[in-house]
Amino acid sequence: MPVFLVIVTPSPRLPVPPSPRPLSSYPGGEEIERSFAAMATFLSYNELSQLSSPIPNLTENIGDNPIRPLVMKALERLSAVSAEISAYETASEPTAKVAALGRATGILEEINSHIVPEIMEPEKQIIHQIIENWRQLIWRNFMV
Repeated sequence: MPVFLVIVTPSPRLPVPPSPRPLSSYPGGEEIERSFAAMATFLSYNELSQLSSPIPNLTENIGDNPIRPLVMKALERLSAVSAEISAYETASEPTAKVAALGRATGILEEINSHIVPEIMEPEKQIIHQIIENWRQLIWRNFMV
């Protein structure tokens, strides 16, 4: 039986033109834009001191009915972690420092246990990774 070799060359892909409108001009676009920007920032943190950086109000001007309410709730709770890390950094007593790190860890566990399981992909994996990264940063300071 003869064997034939067929060579297929891929067809050239046409470039996808950029959208003429910014994402924020679409319904829910501002929420998506802000939340992904926040998640990208949170993923970039590699020092505990970065966790205490001021977090902008992510829900400002997006209305009462966000299109991804659980994502916004998780990001708001991450703001509470940031506040606890600020308390850790300003505390002078070792017990106050440990208490602040404990509260921050508790909030991360709350987010991971009660909010993350209900979030849809891809945000679910992104927020889970943020939580894991932040836990590692906190635990490094528990061990010091």
